[in-house]
Amino acid sequence: MDGVVFQGRTDRWILDEVTRRTGATVDPVTFLPRYYKIVEQELAERDPRPLPGVPDLIEALDARDDVVLGIGTGNLRRAAFLKLASVGLDGYFRGGGFGDDHLDRVGLLRDGAREIGWSEGERLVVIGDTEHDITGGKAVGAYVVAVATGWTSLDDLAAHEPDALLPDLSDLDQVIALLLGT
Repeated sequence: MDGVVFQGRTDRWILDEVTRRTGATVDPVTFLPRYYKIVEQELAERDPRPLPGVPDLIEALDARDDVVLGIGTGNLRRAAFLKLASVGLDGYFRGGGFGDDHLDRVGLLRDGAREIGWSEGERLVVIGDTEHDITGGKAVGAYVVAVATGWTSLDDLAAHEPDALLPDLSDLDQVIALLLGT
């Protein structure tokens, strides 16, 4: 698996890549329960913390009647909610798009947006920290805010031309203004 960059990829893509490169077959019936147990163990052994500004932003957006929160992640649905629960943020999201069924961000984001009630023509905002989030968000017509809170630098994110680019989400007023288009 040397040289494979996993950041921004879906878990399904990663599993397919493992199969393609190694020839190993991944049996979901045996793999998934073990995988979720490992995720739970890893989260219990670490001290996960939300990224800067995220809890305040989510609380502020959740309090609004004109915003619906959804998640678009390459993680498998259950793993995503385990990770969110580990930092107390799992209760805010109605649903979204996950790495269970999608190889790339475009279908994941489109299906996730529809799952939370979005219709074509309505404002859709994607916040992400990889080039895949940017290109996927643009492909579905979203306003894309890129944040350099992951492995990808501000300069590398800028090269993919997001609609907005931030070091993190800690400036609550600025971020809300960007998200709401005000």
